[in-house]
Amino acid sequence: MADITNRIEWILEQNVGELGLKYIAYGIHDTIPKSPAAIIEPGRKLREWRKTGSHTNNAFEVAIFHWFTGLGSESELQKALDPKTELIEKLIDTDALPTNDGGTRFNGLLIEGLCTEVQYGYRRTDDGRMRVNRIIFTGRSSTRVVV
Repeated sequence: MADITNRIEWILEQNVGELGLKYIAYGIHDTIPKSPAAIIEPGRKLREWRKTGSHTNNAFEVAIFHWFTGLGSESELQKALDPKTELIEKLIDTDALPTNDGGTRFNGLLIEGLCTEVQYGYRRTDDGRMRVNRIIFTGRSSTRVVV
């Protein structure tokens, strides 16, 4: 799971200028020091044995919280945040594609993956209430078990 979250963090860092991000971090945060920000949080990881061989099938979820605060109306804040959230989603989805489709499958870490959900809303932090869009990335991989 750490490899997947690190890859998402790398994708965001490579596109920080285009995304306009001022802060990228990993893990749960109660304080967001700069805005706009992207916080990558590992979610679930499920493993099951394959019927043959010494491999597991892995399914996992990673959440990317896209934070934004500023002056202006709620409508203006949402209009500023949404296109950048969609760009984050597109960049992650593009990297998850197979190489013949222009992606890298997260540099070979994935069998397949896709941003499957975007949730729009607010979240309370120590800094107050902030606009936040939550992107859920879902993927599958395979791991060889060495004993």
